[in-house]
Amino acid sequence: MTGSRRWNFQGYSNPALCRFRATCCVYDYNIQALDLREQQLFTDCLMERLYVGAKQRGECDSPVEFVVIDEADSFTTDDPEHIINRMVKELRKFGVGMILAGQSFEHFSDDLLMSASVKLVLGCPEMFLEPTRRRLGLPMAEQDGRKVNPLGTIRPRQTAFAGVAMAGENRPIAEIRLGAPA
Repeated sequence: MTGSRRWNFQGYSNPALCRFRATCCVYDYNIQALDLREQQLFTDCLMERLYVGAKQRGECDSPVEFVVIDEADSFTTDDPEHIINRMVKELRKFGVGMILAGQSFEHFSDDLLMSASVKLVLGCPEMFLEPTRRRLGLPMAEQDGRKVNPLGTIRPRQTAFAGVAMAGENRPIAEIRLGAPA
């Protein structure tokens, strides 16, 4: 989580949980020692605090902070009023970017995926290939005269699939090259 100040609220600045790196204004919360319910409560409270702060700051023309949540499927719900769903829908105009990482698009609600402006698939386990392709609206690809799931053609660290929505329009998800392998 990034920002311009340290969040000091009731135990969440505990050095065992939060490490602030002043050189790059990054707040790194390691909540692995908490059980899942405590992790969810911590995340919900922190997100609520960020949400209120961003709305108080007012609208921005460009991002001023990003929130990164790894294993985000543990912290999202289907409830459109859940704090993370509200943040994804509303906070872009207040300068907050949300990066939610997970193992599968299957773990995120339709509402959350519809609100996401960028979708990036770096890889996809075999068991999730077809459900993910359908969920993202990707057509089957033609390869050597046969139809294949395009997500199955991803080469780790070389190719990915990305889609970007601008001003309410969805652009098709397309294969992208990530650069030369190291």
